[in-house]
Amino acid sequence: MEKKNLELAVQLRHELHQHPEVSNHEVWTKQHLIDFLKTHTRLEIVDRGKWFYAIYRAGEGKPNIAFRADFDALPMEEGIDLPHASMIPGVSHKCGHDGHSATLAGFALEVDQKGADKNIFFLFQHAEETGDGAAECAVFIEEHHIEEIFAYHNMSGMPHNSVNVIDGTAHCASKGMTIHMEGSPAHASQPETGKNPSFAIAKVIDAIPELISPKNNEEKGLTLVEMKEAFRGSEDYGHYTKLTKGAMCYIGNGEDYPHVHTYEYDFRDDIMETAVEVFKGLATM
Repeated sequence: MEKKNLELAVQLRHELHQHPEVSNHEVWTKQHLIDFLKTHTRLEIVDRGKWFYAIYRAGEGKPNIAFRADFDALPMEEGIDLPHASMIPGVSHKCGHDGHSATLAGFALEVDQKGADKNIFFLFQHAEETGDGAAECAVFIEEHHIEEIFAYHNMSGMPHNSVNVIDGTAHCASKGMTIHMEGSPAHASQPETGKNPSFAIAKVIDAIPELISPKNNEEKGLTLVEMKEAFRGSEDYGHYTKLTKGAMCYIGNGEDYPHVHTYEYDFRDDIMETAVEVFKGLATM
């Protein structure tokens, strides 16, 4: 990756980090990314409201491939002292989507300057954290006959700058459950006349270790630690791979680096170059 392009991508990442926006409210973020690409590339920009994409056209009859980055933040305080700290109270990029988008923008710079033998679509997606962004953007796959789509996610607990892949399912599906309990109050001297839901809640909590035990989940094909099986966190990226071929890989932040969605976490700028080089390799396959 060209040094100047990396510097621009890092600067962009810091700017995005300072102006985080939660899912479906990424107005400044989307416009800032569009402005960056308009300033530094000649790519065609297609604005779709909450999301957008840029296009590099290699020519008629060339394959159409896409690369996706998400750009929403989390409703969390920054929690650490950074020179590029969030300026929005209660909102911060604690999953690294600022880095994902800056990486894709950096990749766009490289393709725009050096060319490619395929038509490349750079998809910038909103609302990954709520799970509805990709569902809205998926129309893009059939509209442009996208033959392959790729993405990456930064991931702690993996060797720094390593590229982690898996053949098959990369993320588990997300299923939620809400339990409603009703009780009835009683006088403190006669607790037996009331209905206290805390006892039922305690039984549910007591059952959790068995529900999540390695013995039970290895038999179901779910990963616990290694990339030999799917990562347990969910991703809305599956909406794309239902419609076309695609893959997601993980770039390691380091085995002891703070995990995403924690207050101590900040995206590691130095993995962007690794991710861009992976994307470049995929674009030339």
